[in-house]
Amino acid sequence: MHTELSTLCSVWLQSLRQIVSIFLASAFSLPLMADPSQPNVLLILSDDHSVPHISCYEDVNTTKFHITPNLQKFAEQGMRFDRAYTTAPQCAPSRISIFACRSPVGLGVTRFAQPAREDVPFFTDVLRAGGYWVGLDGRHHHLDGRIREAEHIDTALRHAGMQNLEKRFDHLVRSAGTKGSGLDQVSKRIEAALDTVPNNKPFFLYFGFNQPHRKFSATFDGIDPAKLELPPDWPDLPEVRIDYARYLASVRELDQGFGQIMQLLVERGIEDNTLVLFMGDNGEALLRGKGTLYDRGTHVPLLIRWPGHVAPHSESSALVCGTDLGPMILEACGMKPAGGMTGKSFVGELTGKKQI
Repeated sequence: MHTELSTLCSVWLQSLRQIVSIFLASAFSLPLMADPSQPNVLLILSDDHSVPHISCYEDVNTTKFHITPNLQKFAEQGMRFDRAYTTAPQCAPSRISIFACRSPVGLGVTRFAQPAREDVPFFTDVLRAGGYWVGLDGRHHHLDGRIREAEHIDTALRHAGMQNLEKRFDHLVRSAGTKGSGLDQVSKRIEAALDTVPNNKPFFLYFGFNQPHRKFSATFDGIDPAKLELPPDWPDLPEVRIDYARYLASVRELDQGFGQIMQLLVERGIEDNTLVLFMGDNGEALLRGKGTLYDRGTHVPLLIRWPGHVAPHSESSALVCGTDLGPMILEACGMKPAGGMTGKSFVGELTGKKQI
């Protein structure tokens, strides 16, 4: 009797193991579904773009010549930050600071040609470890010191651990921005990136516009230099007015490209679950702008839309800077910053639950 019972138990346990094995195999073969509470994230940076050059900031010139209708509409759908500042008035320090969530001085990155070290964590590393697909497209070569047409420099940087983006992103399109206006390529590039996102993953995608960086490729049709209002500290010269008109025309191109991206989100049916951030990397490349600590060198636009979380037509006077974007994105996605990140999340400010 004891032998029969032992045999029966052995058979039962073996059957149970088979059932459990089949269950586990089935479970792990099924695709993991993305957590619906985790938003997709789209971060868009303009290049050399100060606060005065978007109509939603009550700028006279962009309003008068109807230069930024898409950004105006976007601002009305979310929150406009009136006191957003870059951590540096130059491209490389500012962009690396955004991704590393630390000050340029703390990173040792204070000039154009100083890329991020491999041992410096990005907030996108945290997102990726947490299950996000992460992609990078557009103007981003500042992040790892990519030197075009200088292979020996690239090789040296790679050996020093300063060209490491391939290890950090699921999708990486190396580009210094868009050629010419490049408007015909913007939506195609975003669409190509989104096509590679697995169905079971939320995504983070960064896109960097070249506009309105010099050299201004745009003509300034429809913008009359003689009717522009110049800052009081600028010399009122024909050359200055024409240069300013070209800059504003480049801002107009940026707005058109931005509108394409927003339309693509609608067409794909993902706009309601996508947190979209638009920010300038640093100030305008005009008088007393980029490369200086004047307001036009560091005061940048920051617009954020997050349907269901951020009330439309919102405005904030909270003081925020580039280092704060990563911690805010991580909190919105249910994650915490990596050690050493000094930026502060402002999700509470966005949602109205806590003022900063």
